Amino acid sequence: MTSPPSEHDESKTPATDERDDDFFVVGLGASAGGIGALKTFFDHMSEEPGMAFVVVQHLDPNRESELPALLGRQTTLPVSQVTDETPVEPDHVYIIPPGKSLSIEDGMLHLSIPSRPRRERAPIDLFFRSLAESQGRNAVGIVLSGSGSGGTVGIRAINEVGGFTLAQDPSEAAYSSMPRSAVSTGMVDAVLSLDELTQQLMELKRAVPRIQLPGQIEALSDEERETFDDILDELRVRTGYNFTDYKQATVLRRINRRMQVQSVDMLQEYFQQLRESEDEAEDLFQELLISVTRFFRDPKSFEVLEKEVIPTLFEDRDPNLPIRVWVPGCATGEEAYSIGMLLMERSMEVDWNHGIQIFATDADESALEQGRTGLYSTSIEGDIPPERLQRFFKKQSGGYAVRRGLRDQVVFAPHNLLNDPPFSELDLIACRNLLIYVQKERQKRILEVFHYALRPEGALFVGKSESTSQAADLYTPIDSTHGLYRPQPLGPQKRKRPPMPWSHSGTVERPTYEVQPQEEEETESYRRLHRTILEGALPPTLLVDEDNNLVYVGEGAQQFLEYPTGEPTGNVLEIIRPELRIDLQTALFQAFRPEDEETERAALQGAVQLEDESTQVQYRVHQVEDIEAGTFALVVLEERQSEPPVERKLEDGEVEDGEEVAERVHYLERELDQTKKQLALTIEKYQARTEDLQASNEELQSVNEELTSMTEELETSKEELQSVNEELMTVNQELKNKNDELIEANSDLRNLMASTGIGVIFLDRQLDLRRYTAPAQELFNFIPGDVGRPLSDLRGKIDYEDAVSLVGDAERVLDTLETIEREVQKGEEQWYLVRLLPYRTDDDKIDGVVITFIDITDRIQTENELREREQELQTLTESLEKKVGERTQEIRELSSELTLAEQRERDRLSRILHDELQQDLTALQMRAKALEADTSSEEYTKVLKEMQETLDSTLERTRSLTVELSPPVLDSTAFEEIMQWLASHVEDAYGLDVETEVVGEPRISREDLRMLLFRLVRELLFNVVKHAGVDEARLRSRLREDGHLVVEVIDEGDGFDPESSGPTEIEGSGLYRVHNRLEMFDGRLELDSAPGDGTRAALVLPLDQEEE
Repeated sequence: MTSPPSEHDESKTPATDERDDDFFVVGLGASAGGIGALKTFFDHMSEEPGMAFVVVQHLDPNRESELPALLGRQTTLPVSQVTDETPVEPDHVYIIPPGKSLSIEDGMLHLSIPSRPRRERAPIDLFFRSLAESQGRNAVGIVLSGSGSGGTVGIRAINEVGGFTLAQDPSEAAYSSMPRSAVSTGMVDAVLSLDELTQQLMELKRAVPRIQLPGQIEALSDEERETFDDILDELRVRTGYNFTDYKQATVLRRINRRMQVQSVDMLQEYFQQLRESEDEAEDLFQELLISVTRFFRDPKSFEVLEKEVIPTLFEDRDPNLPIRVWVPGCATGEEAYSIGMLLMERSMEVDWNHGIQIFATDADESALEQGRTGLYSTSIEGDIPPERLQRFFKKQSGGYAVRRGLRDQVVFAPHNLLNDPPFSELDLIACRNLLIYVQKERQKRILEVFHYALRPEGALFVGKSESTSQAADLYTPIDSTHGLYRPQPLGPQKRKRPPMPWSHSGTVERPTYEVQPQEEEETESYRRLHRTILEGALPPTLLVDEDNNLVYVGEGAQQFLEYPTGEPTGNVLEIIRPELRIDLQTALFQAFRPEDEETERAALQGAVQLEDESTQVQYRVHQVEDIEAGTFALVVLEERQSEPPVERKLEDGEVEDGEEVAERVHYLERELDQTKKQLALTIEKYQARTEDLQASNEELQSVNEELTSMTEELETSKEELQSVNEELMTVNQELKNKNDELIEANSDLRNLMASTGIGVIFLDRQLDLRRYTAPAQELFNFIPGDVGRPLSDLRGKIDYEDAVSLVGDAERVLDTLETIEREVQKGEEQWYLVRLLPYRTDDDKIDGVVITFIDITDRIQTENELREREQELQTLTESLEKKVGERTQEIRELSSELTLAEQRERDRLSRILHDELQQDLTALQMRAKALEADTSSEEYTKVLKEMQETLDSTLERTRSLTVELSPPVLDSTAFEEIMQWLASHVEDAYGLDVETEVVGEPRISREDLRMLLFRLVRELLFNVVKHAGVDEARLRSRLREDGHLVVEVIDEGDGFDPESSGPTEIEGSGLYRVHNRLEMFDGRLELDSAPGDGTRAALVLPLDQEEE
């Protein structure tokens, strides 16, 4: 039984399942050939898929990635390269940057710097794992083109939590290793072409919310419940595995997921598809088994196991009993190997060498096969500490292989925990994350089986979310938090084998032996050698080489040979008669000893059964050498006529003859001596062979170590080259896309240059012609053969300036790196703008000169026409300015005369008031005073008094009016006196306190200007009195260096907005008249006011008019 999914899949749903912004997060893993696959994928993706895409592509860490720009052209979705803390949003594409690891947590993408070398990184698996942990059932993993096995482990993790897994069709992928590796796990929901992958994604998005079975089996209708049972029955018939003991909610959820993948809405429809499809039963079987695990899963639990349990297994232990461990539901073996590493480390610490047996069992044959091979991807680097990784694993192409020492400790076998008998006398059982998927009744039976299988001092290791509560009387907790328990000791009467169907079958595979064919032999040279030797030896002979192979058989020697049945052989020691074999082996060894100079040995003899008769055979072995053929041994066989003494049975009282005894003793002594010599030679041969074998063994060990070291180095180099190759493929794809863009841009530039009609010449640093455009060809009559020729050798049709030349300007541009522009003429009517500038490469290097020729004939003609019009206009303007000046002067004179006339009229009125009206009023006043003496009547006196008061008031007003109409101070040229008089007058007349400030001593000689300023300043002071709402103001004057007199009237009153005030308001305040009067004398009025911030009114008047 394979390890089921982790705790996340049982009753807890990931955080993403409850978010309001619930959407798929699709991880796309790609390597070599991945750019093209990604472009095609996004080209087929809809504009608003409603899901987020995260692209994890193997990239060169030393180059800036062009992938965001490339994919941005294929889709309307926003494409961005991930920066740290990037929120994930639907309808967005996120791309991993070069040289970074990517993970996702709480809806945020996080970057980190990889801690391992480039060849050992597994960015796709790392992201897929975090995607599974963060997004749960909203996780989608897609493996695209690439070499290696990237994404394989991550696909398992996504499948484990109920997410969806897809892969590109390997036959379509540019590099099929990655998708093929993912498909081999059996956990890929669909293997499709790129356009079909996008369709499947959209179908899953629609199917998931639409196809939802109830969470509990009780919520099914009677018809659905019956269909559910039919599905389990069909699965048992098709796979031989009974899932009725699984928790029904878990099975129901997995069936619901398969319905979503197949887009089947009704349970009955899925059952019908299950019956009709050849593959769906196997897919559902794998879905329920889920062979998912990893090394040291839940590291803290393994740490407690290492410290609290493993040491106790070695304490006070019978050395004759090996340590026995059972890992049911081992999946692909990671957990079994994890425990094996802990046991081997402890055994080395305590010097235990009495054996470790780990039984790893599972119902999934494909998972077991992977565990037997002991090959794992590079993603295990994140689960195993580096020191353990180096000690127990060997780096190979595409991953790691378990070293033999650890591999030999683990035995993988198919086993159904619910039906097959258990192992016995176990020290540890590790059954993690399996019980939670089994019904409670079956949990109890399994725990009883474990208790029966464990030794009293053994331990049970289960998952963190599992416990032994269903058989609490059988176990005592060691650390229940981490799933460690010890079996409770029971008495003999209580300990019994649990009832369950025991069945076991197995086969033993017999080893096969392969016989290497013998090399073809050439015998002609041997025959020649044999004929030479036969000149002095007539008995039967055999010719044997240094490897004891029979190379030639002489006449009559066949009777001493006996070929065994079976495979033919040429070894003389195997085909010689058994009676002669031992002696001949010794003789051949002695004959080929290089340190022995003797070539002929003592004659050996033995009895051979020939034609039903015992015959004595004497044979000698000679060493012979041939320059061409080499060293050989000649075996000479001779039959003897004499018989050895026959032992005769003596009768009672008979005494054995002395001569017979002597002959017999002599024969026995000679046989004993021969036997001793053979024994000595055999011992010597054995010792020599042993020394040779030891030396060969040492050499082989040394060679093996060197080969192992070289293999590891080659594997490392191969992986580095593979990693670099993948990155180069990615770079190559990017360069190809760049090249396509460059070709397109080059075509655009050619069309642009052709459409603009601008002549362009490209020169190299030696000012040789490099390239030119068609308009330039018309100016210089270029031909293709001119490319590479110096510019000085090529003559054009343009008239360059006499003092300079085109070549000289080009040289000056190279020296100064400054742009030069000149207008040159072709013929009499055509003009060109020649611009010379440096040719700069992308890395800002100067690699020549660019010369452009822009036809400006129309512009020159237009400029000439404009000059003519400008001259005419200037003449007209000067005439108008003269007339305007004359009229202006006339206006100024009229204005001056008007001011003077006004003042003269004021003077006349003042004189009238003073000379006539005041005289009359004074006379009247005097008469009124004379009548005061007459007090004849009180009524008369009262009237007279009132008339006197009226005369006094009228007289005072006339005096004031006289002063106002023609103040005497206007006769003074000192402007300071005029300002002080005005300040005093306003204060006396209106109660406005005016502070005066005069900078310098401005004098105004012109009477009209004095009169103008007097009237205007008084008008501004009257405005303060009427509109400002204050009782004080400031009056300042200063003469600027440019000859302008500036007179300012400042108050801090109510103020107003000059821009928003209408013409009527401005005119009513007198400012309009002030403005107009100043303009007549080239002056101006400056206003600075705002509501509530007071007002500043400045009169600016040029005094240099006094000279006019």
